[in-house]
Amino acid sequence: MKKLMVILGIMMLMNLCIISTASAFIGIENLNMLSIYEDSWVLDRFKPLEPGELDVGEYRISTNFGRIINDDYNDYNSNLNNYYIGFDTAFENDWYLNSSYNFTPYYQHSSQGDRSRYDNINLMLTRSFNDDNQFYCGYSRIKNKEKEYDSGEFSHIKKDTNDLFFIGAEFYGSFLD
Repeated sequence: MKKLMVILGIMMLMNLCIISTASAFIGIENLNMLSIYEDSWVLDRFKPLEPGELDVGEYRISTNFGRIINDDYNDYNSNLNNYYIGFDTAFENDWYLNSSYNFTPYYQHSSQGDRSRYDNINLMLTRSFNDDNQFYCGYSRIKNKEKEYDSGEFSHIKKDTNDLFFIGAEFYGSFLD
């Protein structure tokens, strides 16, 4: 039992490090996307359903169109649109699929004419067993493209792609049993 706890602790630490590093590297905060997720009524539409919320053959599709209006400190108006679609389903008694696609088309983010776009694909497969215990695996791809301009003339395109593969488990229990 102690070995299992040590292994789970190490796995959780590794997941935390990978996710934190990826988030810091990608710089999602720069897109001001986090402000979309602050309200709980909005968050309920974005987060995947938990296993057991859908019966076999049922599904949930959630869509969202957002307009983010940002007045920068340099008084340049960098507004952008954001499109989101999510799909959750239970395809067998204990198997669940969660997927989502988040897309921001090219938008001008500086007075020099630089333009950026962003898209994110998430897939997660979950297997539930023995009450609330779960095993899951997933994939996330985050792509950023930036068209840079110099004095109004196109300079080059900068592309960043980050692929994150993950596998994990979640166990519930009690120390009092």
